Order: sequence, then structure tokens, then C-alpha cells
Amino acid sequence: MDDQIRIWKSTFLYANDSKHISGLVCTVNTTLYPQWMPVPMGNTVAVTLIFSGLPKDCKSIDSSVSPEFFFRISRKVILHIDSIKKVSPNFNSQLKLSATNLSEADAVVSRERVSDFKSWLYR
Repeated sequence: MDDQIRIWKSTFLYANDSKHISGLVCTVNTTLYPQWMPVPMGNTVAVTLIFSGLPKDCKSIDSSVSPEFFFRISRKVILHIDSIKKVSPNFNSQLKLSATNLSEADAVVSRERVSDFKSWLYR
């Protein structure tokens, strides 16, 4: 018997430090309620969730997003570790990523996040 996954359209991110709520904009590699997506038993699935922008000063989000698997590379983008294909140096002390379902414009780790990103990725 397969496992199943799905996301509710009402899923959101909650910025702990400002109480700002960012709504779900798009999902990749999963289905929205009421549909279920089958996942073969024992397999894992990398899911991308895109939310509306977080405030510039946001430092943390609700703990329902596991910091073991997800990292916020910029104000706009939180990535799952399995979606990252390649990491390259970029100008201005930034990193450029190649990642599943991520546009080139959004695939930059801001210089303020580079050190934390490397620690998270290579732990």
C-alpha cells in the first residue's frame, strides 16, 4: 500500500518575530486538498512550497517547517535540501544555486545568509 501526501491551500508561514502571515502561492510535486498524491511505500518526496513574501526583518518562521530539511536562502525563498542540485560562488559574496523549480533570479543565497547556509548544507 502506498503512502499519500497533500497540502491544504490554507497552509501559511508565520513570522515569529513580527506575527506576519505569508499565504501559500504555489506548490510543486504535491497535490492540494482534497486530492491525494500517492508515494510508493518507503520512498521520500521533495516538495516545493512557495509563499508570499516575508518581512525583511523576519529571522524565524513557525517550527512546522523543519530546519533540518528547509533553509531560507533569502526573504522570498525557502528551499528543501533535496531540491538543491548545485552550489556555485556568485558576485558580492553570494552563492548561486541550481535547484528544482527555482528560477535563476530567485536562486541566490544572500550574503547575509551564506555562512548559515553552508553550515546547514554541510553539517
